Amino acid sequence: MLAAIEHLESLKSLQHEDSALVDERERLLASLTELVLLIDHDCTVRSCNLPARSFFGISEEGWRARPLGELVQAPFGPFLTTLARRVIDSGVQERIDLEIEKPTHRKISLITIPLPYGAAIIGEDATLTEDRDRAQRALRAIDSALAAVDGLATVQINPRGFVTTPTPSLSAMTKLGTELLESIRFSSLFDVKSRAQVGDAVNAVMNGEGSTRLSAQLLVNDGSMQPVRIGLAPLTSLTGIKGVEAVLVLCPSG
Repeated sequence: MLAAIEHLESLKSLQHEDSALVDERERLLASLTELVLLIDHDCTVRSCNLPARSFFGISEEGWRARPLGELVQAPFGPFLTTLARRVIDSGVQERIDLEIEKPTHRKISLITIPLPYGAAIIGEDATLTEDRDRAQRALRAIDSALAAVDGLATVQINPRGFVTTPTPSLSAMTKLGTELLESIRFSSLFDVKSRAQVGDAVNAVMNGEGSTRLSAQLLVNDGSMQPVRIGLAPLTSLTGIKGVEAVLVLCPSG
């Protein structure tokens, strides 16, 4: 959330903007995973990103230049308006935590910061953070179990084609340390004949062509090669595909 605050504080005034400034602001908001509402001194909404619209149930159309208290449904609209007005008048940021029971229980942390043109309301869904932490712990446990079973490995690949957060299962399969795997391109784990095919498959998934599978020869750090089947699937976020998940299965040789 701190990075989002720094970016928003760098924005220019919302008044008398040309199209280039509007485009710059919208690109910035679209890149943020936090929910963001930008309001002027009259508490009129000048911009809001997709996470904010999703969380507060704001429609895709008709939200521009509407009062915050009307745009966000009660009881949060009037409450946020009062909060924003207090921050604008005092020039001091405020942080609050909210719990929403309906339609599903959610926790959200909100920071309202004063800006030259009004204020920004920045929110982080704490429920999503907790869910993500639980999911990551579960995935780490699963991968540790895979590492104990010969022949299975998982790993994530970033948009540049490099391994991200090397897993114990991949380290066990390749016999490479995690430090080395952190700086390695995924396709370079395979022999020359397989390398281009693996790289093309990763790029295709990153470009939105869907999940795929292929066979390749994996290089092992004992001088041997192992035939593997590879499954590739896109890792998605609200803003699109952010990487690729790979599953490797050793095939019987000979």
